[in-house]
Amino acid sequence: MKKIKLLSILMAVLMVMSIPNLVGASAFKDVPEERYSWAVEAIDNMAASGIIKGYEDGTFKPENTVTKLESLVLTARILGVNDPENKAIVNAGIETYGELIDSYGLNFGDTEVCYLLIKGIIETDELSNYLEKSIVSTGMKRYEIAVLLTKALDAEEEVSKNLITSLDYTDADDIPAYAKKYVEFVTNEGLMNGMDENTFSPNTSVTRAQAATLMNKLRSKTNYTFCSGQVSDMDTASRIITIKNDNDTLKYTVNASVILRFEGTSITVNDIASGYDAVITLKEDTLYAIDFITPLVDKEVYGAVSGTVAGSSASVSIHVLNDDDIELNTDIKESYPLSDDVVITYNGEKATIKELKNGTYVHINVKQGKATTIRAYDKTSTVAGIITGVEITPLCKVYVELNNGTEKEYLLSSNVEVTRNGSKATAADVLSGDSVSLTTTYDRVTKIVASSKSQEKAGIIQEVIISASPKITLKSDSGTSTYNITNTCKIEIPGKASPSFYDLRAGVSATLTLEGDTVVALKTEIADGVTQVSGTVTSVNVSYGVIQVNYVDSNTGISVTEPVFVKSKATIIDIMTGNTMKISAVKEGSKITAFGSRNSGIFEATTINVTND
Repeated sequence: MKKIKLLSILMAVLMVMSIPNLVGASAFKDVPEERYSWAVEAIDNMAASGIIKGYEDGTFKPENTVTKLESLVLTARILGVNDPENKAIVNAGIETYGELIDSYGLNFGDTEVCYLLIKGIIETDELSNYLEKSIVSTGMKRYEIAVLLTKALDAEEEVSKNLITSLDYTDADDIPAYAKKYVEFVTNEGLMNGMDENTFSPNTSVTRAQAATLMNKLRSKTNYTFCSGQVSDMDTASRIITIKNDNDTLKYTVNASVILRFEGTSITVNDIASGYDAVITLKEDTLYAIDFITPLVDKEVYGAVSGTVAGSSASVSIHVLNDDDIELNTDIKESYPLSDDVVITYNGEKATIKELKNGTYVHINVKQGKATTIRAYDKTSTVAGIITGVEITPLCKVYVELNNGTEKEYLLSSNVEVTRNGSKATAADVLSGDSVSLTTTYDRVTKIVASSKSQEKAGIIQEVIISASPKITLKSDSGTSTYNITNTCKIEIPGKASPSFYDLRAGVSATLTLEGDTVVALKTEIADGVTQVSGTVTSVNVSYGVIQVNYVDSNTGISVTEPVFVKSKATIIDIMTGNTMKISAVKEGSKITAFGSRNSGIFEATTINVTND
């Protein structure tokens, strides 16, 4: 686990919000009622609860600017980062993201940022917008805090569906295009209001007085309470979840509106497994969200039951399974007493220690010498589904979407037998999209029977993702889909000898030969009606969605500067990383190739490839 640096801890105490000590709930001497009547109550509330603290000299400094990092810290505090029940989530956030956050060299706020990431409030690809050295200590602009507040209310998905934005602010055109729907949301929610003369003043930095008011409103909108425990049962039919902790057994009905996350990623009730640690978020005593994390344990053991004891001295004994295969080491027998709140399942159903017969395959989590979770399965079983992924190294494994809709990862035995389309094959021949029947022994795959369906798809390449597992997105008459590409894929590009993945470009037409949903052959040609503009970016207007590009006209040899209009659904790709990006991330001096069409002399781009120098 990543440990928070001693320096960071000391700086957090001394510098968070640049305010060392809490003054108390009384009015600050530099916050006179006659000037700050709109903020006095919020400032006192935030100071009393330790969210935004005051200075030792009794001042609050209401006009000081709140930085981008401070805004994240404040939001995390409102959302419960310091609540004891959220300790497991905080630890999981540090474990998962601590090393990444360390790379930014922050003086404080490490824990709070990790918490926001593991809660899914912000994403890793957004961190540079807050934490880059050149901007981390700059003021948080009003349109930026509008975006953050929307995310804090778990409303981003809802807001993203809004196709039309209506703002009455007289300076609405000054709000970046992507941020307008967020500003509309916080305005409608009463979180933010206009400034003088009905202006929003989007590029003005948020002051400490304003931040106190915003955070006070955010807290009134959330008003969360928390409790934690371990999942002992999830009845997907009734949607009732049972969670046990040291004090009680809790039962809740998980309605469709309840937010479910596993270590920051959205999941469904079908993904919830017994034994997960869970933190329940209640809003006005109603179930609002559940965050699940893998339980922190001392070790995990796998094997076959060799004996059990029920009653007050309950325990389980196993023969340990060899790490690299399906053979039991009968020379090693380990025994573990059961913890008082042990969770036992058999083939996914709640069970008791008495139901675990000798030879039953078990996966046991051990903490402080006791079994806290026992997941038991039949020694041998057969499952069917669709392959969603294959890994050959370092361990050979397949990812399968089972016929019941759940997804599971399976390790392959070293002597796995593979048949594909009626012929003998190897694990490397199995492709994403194949229909499979898997036979498992001790949860390791010993036999694969796979079949695939060949087909061709024609359309326009929207995106090429170059990575260890390359993918391509194609827009066709039937819609837009993303497909895996085999490392042995045969690629044909007109006029290109021995083309590779790196020669593929968005905006061209292509015909894909698929087996399942994996591309085994690909042929491209220039799409009808598609033109391109390649050159150097001279300026970017985010509000109007325009990129000015300079290039030399190949026909005249004259240097030309042309506006490229970025359509609302255009895809912008960093070709160095393969990641999509926002227009705001396109920098002056970048090299771009824009694919699109000309309408009445205006070039409108649907896909843009970017190289940032």
